[in-house]
Amino acid sequence: MNEKLFLLMLISTVSFIECDKLSKEENENRLETCGQKMQTCSGTVISSRHVLTATHCFASLPENMNRFLKIMMNDKPIEKKDCTGSDYIIDDLEVAKKVSIGTGKSIQQGKTQSYLVKKIWLISACRKFESHESLVDLTLLEMENDFPLNSRLRPACVSGDSFHTIEMAVIRNHLESMSDVAGGVTMDFYGYGTQPAVNEPESSSSLAEFQYEQTWVIQPQFVFRSKTPKSGKYSEEQLILARSTSEKSVACAGDSGGGATRVINGRTTLVGVISQTSCREMLREAAALELYVAVASKSEKWCEYGGICSGSWRINQVLVGIIVFISYLINE
Repeated sequence: MNEKLFLLMLISTVSFIECDKLSKEENENRLETCGQKMQTCSGTVISSRHVLTATHCFASLPENMNRFLKIMMNDKPIEKKDCTGSDYIIDDLEVAKKVSIGTGKSIQQGKTQSYLVKKIWLISACRKFESHESLVDLTLLEMENDFPLNSRLRPACVSGDSFHTIEMAVIRNHLESMSDVAGGVTMDFYGYGTQPAVNEPESSSSLAEFQYEQTWVIQPQFVFRSKTPKSGKYSEEQLILARSTSEKSVACAGDSGGGATRVINGRTTLVGVISQTSCREMLREAAALELYVAVASKSEKWCEYGGICSGSWRINQVLVGIIVFISYLINE
């Protein structure tokens, strides 16, 4: 009797729920996105509305190719006519809004608040790199709305930031950018990737979860020199070779674009963005190598596009919830 009463009460309750059908536009969007694969990456909050991550999260890079070919959100080829210098800028809201950002530990609890992206700068994505050169794998995202910065969410400083007097800013900026990734120093890596079992293939990876691993820099490598179109000056693109101190895999699927940080002058500072790794198994010993792109190598871009420039300001910043989870549907 009690079971029948419960059933009747349930049906009665449901009958009072108003049916809200999808609009024609909503249904068209459903047909466009249903069943597609989800691309996930990591990134680091570097201002109230900017995130730094990796270009290969958004642009396809076929094996053995020396340039990015197309944007994965809309399958559009990267063509020179659409480039700003060597950079590719996505400011079409219909494309940019396909990318969503989640922040903090709430991601693991399924309570993450999603933030839409307004603009995407794929740095040097229009360049064709020579065989001896390394791809610049850095992308800047601008949010549609500011993050609610508070005691639980603050931006990381960016490698190259100056915390000294204006007179010393240029000199210190150069020296600190070089020493940020000197051989033998340690970095802390953070990301939201999968975690494979020890000595198991990547295909057996678990669901994405917050990752932390300490790495040490084996060798900072100045890979190539390129001339900046506006100034005519040469800049060096810096690639950081590092290995986990525990000789474990540092990054797996979903960790791409994650940040490597160091405490510099008492502040948590983003020094590298992970670009290349291998995740065949957890314990890799001497083979546990990762490649990061040095954030300082493109500091002029963060200033030009995001207003994230070196200065003499002083604030008390600590590492609290700066890592974000990036996701969108792949257009196949």
